[in-house]
Amino acid sequence: MHKQIGGETILILGIGDGVQCVYGTRNVGTVLYGDLQLSAPAGVENIPHYKEISLNELATYQPDRILLTVYRKNNKLPSNETIRNQISAFQSNAHWQSIKAVQQNKVYSIFEGRHLYTSYNPLSHQLVLDKMEQLLD
Repeated sequence: MHKQIGGETILILGIGDGVQCVYGTRNVGTVLYGDLQLSAPAGVENIPHYKEISLNELATYQPDRILLTVYRKNNKLPSNETIRNQISAFQSNAHWQSIKAVQQNKVYSIFEGRHLYTSYNPLSHQLVLDKMEQLLD
């Protein structure tokens, strides 16, 4: 997989109910940045679990690729409609449009199973590995 994306950076963006977060080096980040040895944008290494951010802040990371997943805030999963609305709102946002990954159409969604990809357990790790193989093959 490292061969497919080379030295490109990949950022894990969680979509929640009116909010988004960057996932760090634990949970789903453990698989991508640890097991798969993929590169995170500068600053992600300082985020252990996750960090809620604005789209303006997101643009400062300038990832080569973005992996969209769900963000479960206060133990509440956003509905599919909420996720679709949030992503739709991104499309008209200048900060979102300024991100290299968006401009190059390198934004991938992993919403099936919803929060399973961001859980910290063997099943979630295997799901992420399988999904990344599908997305980047």
